[in-house]
Amino acid sequence: MSAAQAGFSFIFGNEQIGISRESGLPYVFSFSDQPSEIYRKNMFMHNYPAILKHAGYETVYVEAIQTGHPDPDYRILSFIGRLKK
Repeated sequence: MSAAQAGFSFIFGNEQIGISRESGLPYVFSFSDQPSEIYRKNMFMHNYPAILKHAGYETVYVEAIQTGHPDPDYRILSFIGRLKK
């Protein structure tokens, strides 16, 4: 059963993002499908705007939050999706 079928009105998430060690470029988020990409080691970056859209949610908030992490490119992507009516 999906989150939408279960009646969840909102989805909230946080994930690490930064310069991909695979491509050497920042991950570009989009409402179109695109593959996940390795951030570093076993951490992946995922295209949450498109994932939310295809799951029946609209993106109502997204922010890349800078942290005090030693790697200067390290950010936390924080997002909220709301079930479409």
